[in-house]
Formats: sequence, structure tokens, C-alpha cells
Amino acid sequence: MRTLMGAECFFYEVSMYCLNWARAYPFPEAKASFKQTPEDFEVHEFFNTPFSGSGEHLVVQIEKKGLTTEEVMRALARQAQVPLKAIGHAGLKDRQAVATQWLSIHVPGAEIPEIDSFCAPGWRVLSSTRHHKKLRPGYLSGNRFVIRLHQLTHPQAFIERLEQINISGVPNYFGEQRFGKNGNNLQQAELLFCKKIRVSNPLLRGIYYSAARSWIFNSILSKRVAAGNWDKALPGDVVQLQGSQSIFTAYEITPEIIHRIETHDLSPASPLPGKKKSARIELELIQALYDEHHEWILALSEAGMEEVWRTNRLDVEDLQYSIENNCAELRFALPPGSYATAIIRELIAEH
Repeated sequence: MRTLMGAECFFYEVSMYCLNWARAYPFPEAKASFKQTPEDFEVHEFFNTPFSGSGEHLVVQIEKKGLTTEEVMRALARQAQVPLKAIGHAGLKDRQAVATQWLSIHVPGAEIPEIDSFCAPGWRVLSSTRHHKKLRPGYLSGNRFVIRLHQLTHPQAFIERLEQINISGVPNYFGEQRFGKNGNNLQQAELLFCKKIRVSNPLLRGIYYSAARSWIFNSILSKRVAAGNWDKALPGDVVQLQGSQSIFTAYEITPEIIHRIETHDLSPASPLPGKKKSARIELELIQALYDEHHEWILALSEAGMEEVWRTNRLDVEDLQYSIENNCAELRFALPPGSYATAIIRELIAEH
């Protein structure tokens, strides 16, 4: 298990490890500048199932820029005069972005006057309706992205790589922002697991737990990418139905399984550790990393986290692009919980 031998050493390790996660493709020839302004990175939640229009929860669509989702939730709770625990969200959105997302407010039998006019520096309410459930992570159907890249070099190599990614996907890594600035979320997770700190805020506690689980997932996936089998099933692999949480263990790799993986109906999957559920870990690679991080995994299990599985491959949906005056604009959709930065790191080298 990685332990804290001092904050600076740990931060350096996290930063270097993130930079060195194995790539599925050769290092990009094309270079570009990314996230020069928040407007260069747009993310918009979407739901395939409409809200019910009635129920105990008021759901509001907000637009934010330069703020975290938690900061907006706190501001909304203050303006609505409700406790923070009454606010729900379906996903966390990047601070350095223009984002639209939905938040729910538990107000049974009550209305919030003029909710559609609520605003403050960095955020505003766009619309509202009612729903019968609190919004929770994973409830959304996905996110649509608009990404603008500047000072693009080697446009033909850029297009060829983009088309390759559109066909084959990329490793489904969690983005560096999951781990906090300089790995701070991982540091806090380690201190929490060692009982050196207490975290009463459930949202922060969840962020730290998620950072630790995501670190282990990325470590497993990176080894699969380096071995060249991240998108191929091995005997004993857990495979997952794309767009679903449905999984099964492939003890024998049949022609049908190979075909379903090649047509992107299935993907090999890797675990986010916690208490064991139905899946059995058969691969030595995963077990070795579980052994390395056994103290973290024990702490996650004791905290009540359930082991879940995540596809190794991230597929891009509805990809469109344009290039003009050395600037590229990308539009695409991704499943919930996935990161556009996983696409960008395989696509360009940043200036």
C-alpha cells in the first residue's frame, strides 16, 4: 500500500503517476492548448427519462462557472433556506468549466418563491420542475461536452487520431481532478483511513473515499493498458454490458464474447474496491494490487462502500468536430462518471 511518507513526497508521487498512466496509443503528434478559459470546456448533463413533474423534491437546472458543485449546493441551500443535506446532485462538475447540471431540493408540500430567479456570482438557476426522488450520483444518463482547443499543430494527425478514438475508444481512466489539486483528496483519504482526521461532512467524506477507489481502479487499468489487453477479455475477467451495471465473469473466452467486445456490446471491467458483492476476482493482476492496497480496501469495506465494476473502455458518442484557424472544436457525449480528459490525453500533447 502507498503510505504517506510526508506530504511533498506523496504529492510528487501522485502527480508523476497520473502523468505516466499507460497510453493506449502512441504519444500524440498533435499539440494544442486546452482550458485557456472556462468557456473552452463546456459540460451539460442530460437525462433520457424526464422528471416526474410532481413529488417532494424541487429540481433546478443551474449554470455555473468557476465554482465547484459543492460550492453551488451550499449557496443554493442558503438562498432556499434549507439544510445542505436537503440538496441532491447527480454528478460533480469541474470548477474550471461552463457547466449546466440539475440539483434537487427536498421541500415536501412546499414551494420556494421565485426559485427560477435565484443567482449569485458564478451561478444562476435556468429552470425548475418537481420530481419524486432525490438526485443521486449516477442518476443522469450522461454528459454532453463542447471542448475548444487552441494553437493546434499537425491537424491531419489530430483528425486521424480522433477517428481512431471514435472507433476504438480510450482507457476509461478517472481524471486527475478526481484526486484533488496535487493529490490532496488522496492525502485526506489516507489520513481518514488512519483515523488521524475525522470528516463530518458526508459530501467531502464521499469525495475522499471515491478518490482512493479511483486511484486503485486507474492503477489496475494502467497495467492492463501497458500489457495491451485493456480492451480484450482474459479468462477470469469480469465483463460488463455497455451502458449498464450488468456484469458476469468470463471463465472461458468464447467467440461470442470476443465478437460482443469487438462490437462494443461488452467491455472488460475493473473494480472500484469495497465490500465484495457478486463478482469474484480471478485475475492475478487485480489481486496483486488489492494486496498492495489492502489497508485502504479494508477501510473502504469498513466504511460500508460496496465493490462496483467499471468498464475498461470508454466509447465516444455522437462525435462531431471542426477545425478553423488552428482551433478545433469537439462535441461529443460520454456516459455518467466518465472523464473527457481521458479522451484529450490520448488525442493531443498540451503546449
